Amino acid sequence: VFGTIKNESGEPLAGVAIEINMKTTTTDAAGNWEIPKFMEGEYTLTASKDGYVFAPQKVALGNEVYRQPVEMKPLSSLALVAVPHTWKEIRQGEDLTYTFSILNGGAKTATGVTLTEVLPTGTTMVALKSLDGGSCDLGTLICQLPNLTPGARATIELTLHNDQTETLKNVATLTSNEYPEDIQTS
Repeated sequence: VFGTIKNESGEPLAGVAIEINMKTTTTDAAGNWEIPKFMEGEYTLTASKDGYVFAPQKVALGNEVYRQPVEMKPLSSLALVAVPHTWKEIRQGEDLTYTFSILNGGAKTATGVTLTEVLPTGTTMVALKSLDGGSCDLGTLICQLPNLTPGARATIELTLHNDQTETLKNVATLTSNEYPEDIQTS
């Protein structure tokens, strides 16, 4: 697994700590990094550097793909990252669980943080819960999250039951008072 990390202006970021499955490295002067020798599987990549916030990224290796490039940029406002608990195809009659990570990469505390879920056609909601405070309403599919200071994160877990045979398209919208633009993920 290898990649490059650049700032908001597209300039390389040196000295960013990268970790995957308890293996670590640091970006060089050109923002490049590499951690070799991973077996087939799913891994979560994290990056950290003082003054920056990065969203974790999932990396899947297998099907004869054993080198995976990853590009990361620091966040400058709220970010919404949806990661399924499995990368396998979900069939009709099965449940699918997602974890939503909401990250405040901005300079202000985010207040009034709200996540609104729109169910894919042919699915029903099984569970919707906030794991870091706040509350979720299963009837309206809306989660009210706690205030997020710069660098803070909140996590929501959602489980859907799939009753259809088509590809699922899940859409969630994130808003806050300080970052009013809708942030969507699907």
